Amino acid sequence: MSPRLLGLMLLVLPVFVARPGAAMYDFSAVDRLLEDSLEVLAGPGGGLSLLLQQNGELIYRRSLTLPGKRFDEDSFIPIASASKWLSGAVIMALVDEGKLRLDARAGDYFPALAGEHADITLGQLFSHTSGLPGNVGGPSDCVEDSGADISLAECVEEVLAEELIGRPGRFFSYGSNSMHVAGRIAELASGWDYGSGQVWDSLFQRLLARPLGMERSRYEGPLRPTDNPRIDGGVWSTGAEYMNFLQMLLNGGRFDGQRILSEQSIAAMLSDQTGDATIVYSPYFGFGYLDPALPQTRYGVGVWRERLDAEDGALQEAASQGRFGFSPWIDLQRNLAGVLSVFNDYQKIYPTYFRLKQLIREAVPSSVTAVTDFERLDYGLAAAPNPARSVLNIHYRLPEPQTVRLRLVSMTGTSTLGLQTAEQQAGDHVATFATHSLPAGVYVCYLLTEETTKSLPVLITD
Repeated sequence: MSPRLLGLMLLVLPVFVARPGAAMYDFSAVDRLLEDSLEVLAGPGGGLSLLLQQNGELIYRRSLTLPGKRFDEDSFIPIASASKWLSGAVIMALVDEGKLRLDARAGDYFPALAGEHADITLGQLFSHTSGLPGNVGGPSDCVEDSGADISLAECVEEVLAEELIGRPGRFFSYGSNSMHVAGRIAELASGWDYGSGQVWDSLFQRLLARPLGMERSRYEGPLRPTDNPRIDGGVWSTGAEYMNFLQMLLNGGRFDGQRILSEQSIAAMLSDQTGDATIVYSPYFGFGYLDPALPQTRYGVGVWRERLDAEDGALQEAASQGRFGFSPWIDLQRNLAGVLSVFNDYQKIYPTYFRLKQLIREAVPSSVTAVTDFERLDYGLAAAPNPARSVLNIHYRLPEPQTVRLRLVSMTGTSTLGLQTAEQQAGDHVATFATHSLPAGVYVCYLLTEETTKSLPVLITD
């Protein structure tokens, strides 16, 4: 370590926060990594901040800055593509209100469209499988320069006039254009189409920002609003405010006693929406040396399915990194949310980001216990851990492809948690429930298919 950096470290001390009941972990390796990486990560922002929450409690907080700079979890910065996760949540909130469907066609909202353009679905628009140019061919000029004197409606007209790179659903091409179209559809479906171009941010404020206490977060630049908000990357926010959004997801859609998203919408958001689309461009290309599986990472609704169980393919971590390094994620195995807040080129951030998450996994043990002896019959059903504390894994087996519905119900008959899935393949599956917000007691887990109903008692403990 250079003398200059060593001197800086002596001035910047780690801050650990533990509330009653919070686990205490050894994050010394995380500290060392952040300290050793400061000069690489800081960039134009001049610093970094890391927040970790588990079971709704803050278990780690640290900010480091270069000399003469100020940077922490409250620094107001552009989060670029981390906006996609927020935008996806706006879409799913409108689905909850009955105003949108993921299978809605673009032709339903743009009657002039014809052919394959008209057949693009909202789900494809938000999973980069629409066939519209993504980073293959680059974003449209009006999307790239979202602050230009043009409305979202006018920009989307330009986008939809472009040729497709393939039929809808065939290719995955990460980019910007498709989400711009989806944002315009959301405006039209909301009934708020006043032509101002700022309807999208109004939807974000109503559906997410205000109920989540994200008072500063918005889809506009720091100096002026725009009539052409960047749906895929136009949010300015802070690490602390984004953490509220992540905690809502881990709470099963609730925040501060208020329902923000349904459990079904969260399940759809985190599920693979790309189908069998061939990946022709991904920002993970070039990082296979860190993990060979990265270039094949799949996508949900505005979010990466970044880490899967090697045996059963269950989602373990979801994430949405931004072009400038802002990196939020949730770890479903640990009921943990993290935000690495920086302002720098993401290519400089990625190696440290993946190493950081590995160290966190080593420091924080999984709260999910593997099940190895559950009944290996058709529809075999088991829970781990049982009794459960904060995270419950429901394991089940399907003899053939079919639609599955899982519900966790209290003994009074009130439905408390649930996961609605689309049709699943035959074989073993696992679904994860966050249970820390539930009162202690006995519950019943129901597995329902067209052919059968299975039940399993589950004990939730304090």
